[in-house]
Amino acid sequence: MRKISAARTATEEKYGRCRAVLRICADLPQSAAAPRFKKFEDIRLRDVGCSWSIVVRVDVKFPVQAHREIQHFILMDITGSKIEAIVRGTGISRFNMLLTQGCNYTVHEVRFQIENNVEFRNIDNPFECYFDNNTIVEPYTVPIQFPLYPRHTTSFSELEWCSNSTFVVGIVVHWGQLEYIGTFPDRKLYREVILMDKRRRLLVVGIWSKLLARHAISLPTAAANNQVILGTMLRINHKHRCLETSDHTVFGFNPAHRATDDLQSVRRLLATKSIGLSFVNRFLEHRWAYLATVV
Repeated sequence: MRKISAARTATEEKYGRCRAVLRICADLPQSAAAPRFKKFEDIRLRDVGCSWSIVVRVDVKFPVQAHREIQHFILMDITGSKIEAIVRGTGISRFNMLLTQGCNYTVHEVRFQIENNVEFRNIDNPFECYFDNNTIVEPYTVPIQFPLYPRHTTSFSELEWCSNSTFVVGIVVHWGQLEYIGTFPDRKLYREVILMDKRRRLLVVGIWSKLLARHAISLPTAAANNQVILGTMLRINHKHRCLETSDHTVFGFNPAHRATDDLQSVRRLLATKSIGLSFVNRFLEHRWAYLATVV
């Protein structure tokens, strides 16, 4: 009988301690729960509306659109995947001060939503994220190297479906003449290059004065040696059927990127004259004939 009573007392004490622990856990604030981290590649439809944490670098910080009360950011995670972040209304001034282009952050209480307008074809899923009053931003101080270039690039064949900006990679096969576009005092330097992908499809990229000055040596060298160029945040010009550099464009020359593996083998064929480039001249003739009808 004494053994049964002792066992009952021990059991009651055990359950009493469990109930006390449960009460303490219930009284903890919501933020004490371990954050759930999400990589952009892993976002699924079931994740929409849920609260997540992300580790990112602010790749591009766009100016505030005062007339629409909205601000856009382009974020990159540690895999090189990118996504667009949106801030609206009263949160603009807060996040405009908190987030600096080129810096790394841990962001908590982030929510994803289905993207309304597919602006950036380099993102391999149809989602965007948004920050609100519950979002917490902390500096990320762990010494982890973020990728230099985006994980995804756009195929030349997909460019016609791009509505705004994109990332592309190709071999330089033509170096156009230097031109002046516009009238004084707003006249700007402009030069077009032609890129070729592994299927020998051609793409015109117009480079404005800012990038021409920044890469005054690298660009002519790339053209002379048929180097591989990766360009980010290029704008679509549907009227002139080309891409153009923007204020946020970055060029990489012969970058270490998975999209360049096949291009390097094509580049070697160009170096040995195994591939002729006469079709580039025919492409230019057709382009000039088209531009004569729209300019």
